[in-house]
Amino acid sequence: MQSYKEMLHTSLVREWSPGNLVAFCSWYAFWIERLGVWSLRVANPEGLEAHLRADGGRPVGYPLVVMSKWDSEGLESWVESCVRQAVKGVGVDPVSRLRRHFSWSEDYCLDQDRDSRHRQWKSVEGRPERTYIKRVYEFSSGRNVRGMWVDDPMSCCVDMVVDVVVRGAAIDPLVYALRMVTPSYLCEIRGDAVLAHRGVVVMDAWDSESVWAWVESVVAACDVGSTEDIVDLLGIHFEPIVFGVGGGN
Repeated sequence: MQSYKEMLHTSLVREWSPGNLVAFCSWYAFWIERLGVWSLRVANPEGLEAHLRADGGRPVGYPLVVMSKWDSEGLESWVESCVRQAVKGVGVDPVSRLRRHFSWSEDYCLDQDRDSRHRQWKSVEGRPERTYIKRVYEFSSGRNVRGMWVDDPMSCCVDMVVDVVVRGAAIDPLVYALRMVTPSYLCEIRGDAVLAHRGVVVMDAWDSESVWAWVESVVAACDVGSTEDIVDLLGIHFEPIVFGVGGGN
């Protein structure tokens, strides 16, 4: 069996660079042998700030990796690490692991199957959407995110917990972690080559209603197919956590 190093065509990483090395926010794709084409958005804080300004402030989330500055070797090392962890072990499903970091070229096939199953579910008149958000709260304080204020809306990092219920499923509410950051905050924590990746959404400034609306839209987009499909998609956009709760009831 080939090693992850042999499977990953890192030459594509080395040869690619964004057009603007000072402020970049670009889509980058690479190929893994037998596993197809994968992609994600690669950005630095300045590039994210410019992108948010040009895109009307629409939040930027998965699939995303934020770098302190352009560093082809740092990006290559990070991608290699993700691939190595994905293919590690016997009998593992590397695709499901890789999809936690990257968008897959074959996702459209999965989406077609999920849409078909979702239409079957909705064909029963009056049947509600399967998912709903039980609550979204700040991890450290337990404060409800809706209506929450922060000291500096332009430069902040807020760790949140998202509780999602799937109707008709014999499972407990699903609990996920989500970190909201602003480009200004990312500028202040420069140091590591990779500043942020999974379970992160970048917004130009803290706005509780915008945060809630973004979470609501992502959860709604994951409300397709079977329970397994829903859990799979939610686990891509958010970071699953398994402990019982950090806030009040």
